[in-house]
Amino acid sequence: MNIGYIIPYSTAYDGLAEYAREMAKQLEPFAQIIPIPVVDENEPVSASESGVVIRKNRLDDYINAAYYVNRHCQVCLIHYSCQGYGMDKGMAVLAFTGTLTVPSAVIVHNLSGNPDETTRKVLEGMGNHVTHVVAMTQQSADVLTHLCKVSGDKIRVIEYGLPLFDIPPRDVVRKTMGYEGKKVIFAHGMLCENKGLHVLIEAVSMIRLKHSNVMLHIIGHTHPLEFESDGDRYLTGLRLQIRRAGLEDVVIIEHRVPGQEELNYFLSACDVYVNPCNSELTIQSKSLAEAIVAGAAIVSTSTIYARELLSDHRGELVAVNNPLALADAVSQVLNKPNTLDMMRKSSRDFRSIFMWSRIAGRFHKMLDDMCQDTLSGSISRKIIDLSMIPSWNSSYLLQSGWDKTSASSVGNKKVPEDRPQVESHAMAVMGLLKLYTHQPSGELLEHLNRHLTQIRDLQTIEGSFHNDKPCDEGQPRVVVSDEVTGMVFSVLAQVVVDAPWIEQRQLAAEMLKNTMPVIISSTSVNCISASLIGLCIYLQKHPDDSLQVQASEMAQRLVAMFKTHAVEDWYWCDEKMGHMPGLVPLALWFARDVLKVKVSNELLDKTMAFLEQVMFTEDFFFPAGTKRPLRRGRPKAEFDQSAWDAVSMIWLYDYLLKKQLSDKHLKRLFACYLWFLGENSMRRPLYNHRSGGCAHLLAPGMQSIHITYSGSLAYLLSWAMTNEAGCRQYMA
Repeated sequence: MNIGYIIPYSTAYDGLAEYAREMAKQLEPFAQIIPIPVVDENEPVSASESGVVIRKNRLDDYINAAYYVNRHCQVCLIHYSCQGYGMDKGMAVLAFTGTLTVPSAVIVHNLSGNPDETTRKVLEGMGNHVTHVVAMTQQSADVLTHLCKVSGDKIRVIEYGLPLFDIPPRDVVRKTMGYEGKKVIFAHGMLCENKGLHVLIEAVSMIRLKHSNVMLHIIGHTHPLEFESDGDRYLTGLRLQIRRAGLEDVVIIEHRVPGQEELNYFLSACDVYVNPCNSELTIQSKSLAEAIVAGAAIVSTSTIYARELLSDHRGELVAVNNPLALADAVSQVLNKPNTLDMMRKSSRDFRSIFMWSRIAGRFHKMLDDMCQDTLSGSISRKIIDLSMIPSWNSSYLLQSGWDKTSASSVGNKKVPEDRPQVESHAMAVMGLLKLYTHQPSGELLEHLNRHLTQIRDLQTIEGSFHNDKPCDEGQPRVVVSDEVTGMVFSVLAQVVVDAPWIEQRQLAAEMLKNTMPVIISSTSVNCISASLIGLCIYLQKHPDDSLQVQASEMAQRLVAMFKTHAVEDWYWCDEKMGHMPGLVPLALWFARDVLKVKVSNELLDKTMAFLEQVMFTEDFFFPAGTKRPLRRGRPKAEFDQSAWDAVSMIWLYDYLLKKQLSDKHLKRLFACYLWFLGENSMRRPLYNHRSGGCAHLLAPGMQSIHITYSGSLAYLLSWAMTNEAGCRQYMA
């Protein structure tokens, strides 16, 4: 039996790749393992044993790997973690599972008790594609069934596989570890807020009052993704907490990842292993399973998983985030050597369920049964052809963003090459936020932070914005239009909701508050539409009654504009169609879905139909002009097409596809994206594959397409949303 074996991208700290390799080693006596690793885009790619490698954010790599597995393997086994694959929550894996024609199983790692909507959709999509979904705990199986809508018939519960080591006598190990004469509390794992180590340190300050010889030993490392956004903030906070409590001689923190055998020595030598996790919804915990296998006496907070694992008196449970209760429980067991011995014996008696020999046997039986399944050998053709989407090349964007912006993101007015405009800074923020969900990196966050700072410096006292242009002496700076202010407002709302750094969210919230009077009083269609979208995005995460009322009033004004201007042959809210027209129906959808404003189906349907009639010719995207906007009763301009019109339409279809998959919307979205690659009325590509830059305007008479920062930002947003839609089509 040949097994296609997908190993997700992993760092040395989260241990997932190491776990996958150990499982492959355990399965080798039963089958031929064909490993296919997923590697980071920026790491050098070395050939795997199979010759097939998946680059994390290259969607065509996933499809090509699936073709390989279909030809050379009888079954496929996939390890899934949302950080191990490309796109938002690892949705790139759907391109792989959706292309497979052989029986397959996916092992779900690091599942939360309350996964977000995207994770649920990804797991639901995989559940539709694969033969089995393997949960590592019964609680994980329940979440997969009830929240992720995976069929219960497909779910198999197979626990963690962990190695057993021969450990010397406990007193010998304690001497080796320097634990002699101490009552040792041990904890390990990733250093983050949810781990609850700050609660444990506070508890130790109380335990010391009853046990003067107590010692707390922590070994762990900041997760790389946590480090990207906050650095070692949590670790530094722990060290400061220890210093303030005077526990420098009591608490030892080793900032590293121990090997599995060394970890077993620590667990077997300590008096009590404490799991202080402060997230009650935790349904998987490798560290708890490791403590059981090592035969440790365990005190844990009452998480969902701990309640299952430590039932039948295998450990002590205490309330979550309660240092007093934790201190009391640990103090009591430290006072009772016989109780500690019984707890260690209970752990040793129970550890057989995690033994690799047992786990590998269960996987082998499942895979062997899957080989008997017969699946359809055909692959359905998808509307968005992922092989046509080039991989993202960030060279131009990251190198040129600080010294050139040749055109406004929204308008067409030329500005000096070295004078960035506020709307370009805003669009850069929006693009970098979107890119960060696909390719998290500290470099992206630094660039995002710089753009936000520039926007702050360009905000006026009144709340509007000006562009950084030289002015005549004594003359005030030129304030941008309401249309631009509305777009900046919309982007700032997204920062408040999605930015990884708390400083970025706070800065955006302050600017958002300052801009409110401008957008509330505006009569510009584009300002109302863009800012209404921003308000809805904000209110979804931060409900506010007064803002809800103001946003609803804006939505009603937009609807009223249709009643004033819309007729059968011109179903629009103004006498002309402005820039980024897709934002108008998008604002109406947001108003109905988030604000619950009465927006009739007739209004939405007729607006969409009119816009599509204007923007599409046969099978390709043909936006209205920007220098000469389309007006009621006038013919449409033949050329002068803006990249930002394409962005607005892709954003609209992206929103609609998140509501419900539709072949029509997938087709329209892909047509808008292909406009950048040359599927337009002039058959001329705006995107430059070599540099990663893109033009922002398609006009006749141009000997060469002029690459701009504005156009490159438009392409970035379009690329990111098209990739997401391309993955989402596999959820059906």
